[in-house]
Amino acid sequence: FVVVMHLSPTHESVLASILAKATSMSVTTARDAQVLRSNCIYVIPPGFVLTLTEERTRRLSALPATFPRWTIDLFFESLGQIGPAAIGVILSGSGSDGAQGLNEIRARGGTTFAQEPSSAEAPQMPKNALPFADYCLAPPALGDALMLTIGAKRKPDATP
Repeated sequence: FVVVMHLSPTHESVLASILAKATSMSVTTARDAQVLRSNCIYVIPPGFVLTLTEERTRRLSALPATFPRWTIDLFFESLGQIGPAAIGVILSGSGSDGAQGLNEIRARGGTTFAQEPSSAEAPQMPKNALPFADYCLAPPALGDALMLTIGAKRKPDATP
């Protein structure tokens, strides 16, 4: 699992520590050239973009200060290269980042999800992603559908 958020490059993220308290999976901040492992969560640090260079490795690059913040699209476009195994999820947020990347995943046979906009605190991102989403669900149902998609026999424990 790779988590991409829009944060200012000067903002220190505590997302990895928050997620680590809510799951038994390993949660780490993404590093350059790190090998992706199953049942692990990787959080992209602020001010960086992550692209896959092969199915299980990645390249973490600093964004120039003037670069548009399309970090989700860039990640999803590279993720789409793995084809039907790719899964993209757009959750609450403002703007349209992620919509075109979701389209790339779907066009290459992957599975795409968008949060039901009416359930989102900031509905703009999921609303923009709807044309490219195979599924549009509120968070509890989205989580269940995602688990079924990855072939999980049961949901992972919510606590360590």
